[in-house]
Amino acid sequence: DSPALARHHRLARSLLSAGFARELKPDSEERRRLATLVALPPTTRLRDEERELVWKFRYALTEQPRALTKLLKCVDWSDPR
Repeated sequence: DSPALARHHRLARSLLSAGFARELKPDSEERRRLATLVALPPTTRLRDEERELVWKFRYALTEQPRALTKLLKCVDWSDPR
């Protein structure tokens, strides 16, 4: 990734961590995309935009046990926060 793109991703994540992320609900198209991602095998690598989608709606996915592996792939483990 380019430095500018990496910075954009960090900024987008910090905005989504501001507290209102719990209130976000996916629309019908986003629900369809999330269902497709959750149904993928646990070893499937997610693209950046897919990881961002899962992270954005992480609270909406808490009721789906199969979403856990996808959510864990979206965590930036190098970020100490």
